[in-house]
Amino acid sequence: MRPDNKNSFSLKVMTYNVHSCINIFGQFDTGKIVEVIQNLDPDVVALQEVESRKSRSNYINQARFIARQLNMAYHFFPLVQVEDEKYGLAIMGKYPFFKVKYDRLSALQTKFPRETRGAMWVKIKTPAGYVNLINTHFGLMKKERKLQIRDLLGRKWLRHVMTKEPVILCGDLNAGVFSPVYKRLVKDLSDAQVAVKQKGYPRPTFYSVSPFFRLDHIFVSAHLSPVEVVVPRYRIAKIASDHLPIFCELRFKSIKVDQCKA
Repeated sequence: MRPDNKNSFSLKVMTYNVHSCINIFGQFDTGKIVEVIQNLDPDVVALQEVESRKSRSNYINQARFIARQLNMAYHFFPLVQVEDEKYGLAIMGKYPFFKVKYDRLSALQTKFPRETRGAMWVKIKTPAGYVNLINTHFGLMKKERKLQIRDLLGRKWLRHVMTKEPVILCGDLNAGVFSPVYKRLVKDLSDAQVAVKQKGYPRPTFYSVSPFFRLDHIFVSAHLSPVEVVVPRYRIAKIASDHLPIFCELRFKSIKVDQCKA
């Protein structure tokens, strides 16, 4: 497909907190995670809570295993590492993509250690042009999440990009629609589940068996238009992780954008 046909091109994106591939019964089952992703057939997948070489998960490099099953390239960003054991974020996709920035996000200073939070920023080379994708996982405390969204929307991350280039920001934000984080994001980006205006949506993503909270999100810049959203509720998706994934098909809008160069 030629770049001048970009208005007919669609990019299928998925975000998924895989809970270290531990299902709701407390069992490791990486295969079920693969099956959930395959059923939705995304072009690019942003994963949170991914493990590598941990003894409890049989020393599997989960990002590599999942990517190979999907026939995708992958990047893994470990946020926690103890000797060979790692835990963090991953992005995998059918189209070529390259690293822009992988970094940790701000954290509160507390008496007790807290899980390290971070974000991955890549640029995806699609037939319609380059797209920025940010995969992140925010903290559990409200004050901490405020710091983290300030980071991502600040000058060291997205401040000067969102109006110029296509941007997708997705992940487990641990923040619902009434939160300061959500309210701040929708000032600059569109919530895909809301923008698609699809019957039965938006849908909650947590807890997977009986979801009540919308903690996982896909936000997009004005360059992109959501045309379909899926938050699956079939049995495999409900048991594979404690979160449900979000799948979104996006099309490029007919507006002028400053395309980035590889």
